[in-house]
Parts: sequence; C-alpha cells; structure tokens
Amino acid sequence: INLSYCSVSDVGLLALPSMGCLQNLILLHVGGVSAQGLEISLLSCACLRNVKLNAHFRSILSPQVLEHMEVRGCTFQWRDKPFML
Repeated sequence: INLSYCSVSDVGLLALPSMGCLQNLILLHVGGVSAQGLEISLLSCACLRNVKLNAHFRSILSPQVLEHMEVRGCTFQWRDKPFML
C-alpha cells in the first residue's frame, strides 16, 4: 500500500494490521505520523517484507524495532526525496 502524500495519522496506521497479509508499505511525505505510531504499526504487521520510508524516520525509529523487523525478513529503503506536489 502506498500512503505517500496522504494525511494519514498514527490512528490511521493502526488500521494496517487488519489488512491481513500486507507485504509492502510506502510512507513518504506524511505529516501526522509519529515514530511511536509507526513503530507500533510496523511491529503489528507480521507479513511486512518491504518498507519504504523518508530518511528522517531512520534517526527517530528505535534501532531495536528496526533490527526486529529485519530479523523477521523485512527490508527497509530510505528515501531522501524532496516533497513534490
């Protein structure tokens, strides 16, 4: 699912685990998402395999959460992509 450029929030991210076998998540240029909300969503989506995030999340997400996700087989792509309308 691509949620880039959407006004998604932490509450919206909490709905992702109900999608079942969500394998790919792209989350670029979103405003209402906190590190804690993203971490909870990532850990709750057991089938995630590919996650693409803005590079600024790399420094604010817990290293333990990232390591746990990678051990589960999830790969991260970090993008330092400028905001485009």
